[in-house]
Amino acid sequence: MSAAKRDAARQTNGGGLPTILTDKSEKTRSLSRQPFCSRDIEHPFVVGNQRVQRITKDLSTGYLNRVERPEGTRELGCRAGNATGIVACGGLGGVQIRPAELAAIRAGDVDVAFRRWERPLVKVGTRMRTAVGLVEVTSVDPVAVGSLTSADAHRAGAASLAALRQGLDRLNPDRPVYRVGLRYAGVDPRQTLRQTVPEAAEIDVIVAWLDRLDRASPTGPWTRATLLLIDELPATRAPDLAQRMGRDTPSFKQNVRKLKERGLTESLDIGYRLSARGAAVLDHEGHPRAAQDRPELEPGTPLPHIGAPATRALNALGVVRLEQVAAFSEDQVQALHGVGPYALSRLGTAMAAAGLAFRDDPAADARAETPGSF
Repeated sequence: MSAAKRDAARQTNGGGLPTILTDKSEKTRSLSRQPFCSRDIEHPFVVGNQRVQRITKDLSTGYLNRVERPEGTRELGCRAGNATGIVACGGLGGVQIRPAELAAIRAGDVDVAFRRWERPLVKVGTRMRTAVGLVEVTSVDPVAVGSLTSADAHRAGAASLAALRQGLDRLNPDRPVYRVGLRYAGVDPRQTLRQTVPEAAEIDVIVAWLDRLDRASPTGPWTRATLLLIDELPATRAPDLAQRMGRDTPSFKQNVRKLKERGLTESLDIGYRLSARGAAVLDHEGHPRAAQDRPELEPGTPLPHIGAPATRALNALGVVRLEQVAAFSEDQVQALHGVGPYALSRLGTAMAAAGLAFRDDPAADARAETPGSF
């Protein structure tokens, strides 16, 4: 790619968003094989001076692909990023940030990451939405591998300096190394948004926005049907919901992401649920809601994001609240199929924050009990 094209790409990419430069002969191939982020990703980038594109997950391979944005459309996530500098991505420059690293960033134990890039793929000030909240890029500096120290490895959450260097040499060892400063920047603003019931004037704005989405859809109106379906079938797999809507899964999930950006829905480890904000919109328009006929959920603290396998394992026992987890010993939870170290750690952290703890396990008899027999 020529220098002129790189300059044009930088000018095209406004609003402080990270610019990822690729060309079809070399860099596209390497980008398309990067591991997928752990969260939803709508990371805008520019190829030469062409249109903004979005990276999405190839469901068949689990890797990132480039998807051209349809002519005449715009992506809500990209617009939000241009205005706020926030991008929806659980990865750093297309490389996944592991859940344990995210937790350490939130705790302040990790404040740097090291990546091999041909040029920086993120900008200082960019805030990324992740499973633990917002993570901000505070610095991006080239660094020689030979100058890395044990302190660098510790700050990056690596087991040792040797482990850090081995990880850097595993992929594209010929590329320069960049030290990326990171800090936890607070909760995802959508979390507060979806818990806020809008006033009548704001509901009118949301309704007008939903109407515009429906009018622009080549397949016809979909917004209310999607909200009502999620309300009727919370915590249901996206492929099952997409089938009910007569849609393919990727396009269905793309539509739900648009609703989520406005705080109308919330992603769960399995499926989605309607937010208080989304419910207010449906009630305002007088839609009959199946959820109104369901008994209210027991009071308590919902399970944190612990991954679909762990969530399924607990849900199978009727456990949907942290208070119910406290009836188990740690050994019992760990023995459940689908519950790994990350899920167990997340449960422990969430329970401690809520003033809860796993049940004591005083004797071998307790270990022999069948989980769910409380």
